[in-house]
Amino acid sequence: MIPGSGFLMIEAAQTKDTYVILLLTSIYTLLTILSFRLRD
Repeated sequence: MIPGSGFLMIEAAQTKDTYVILLLTSIYTLLTILSFRLRD
């Protein structure tokens, strides 16, 4: 996926940075939905 995004997500959770958590979760969700659509 995105290099270093896992560490960024952990760091954002520890510092309670809700905007970064929301952004990364949205990106992961969109990539998952896109990959499911492309597979069909």
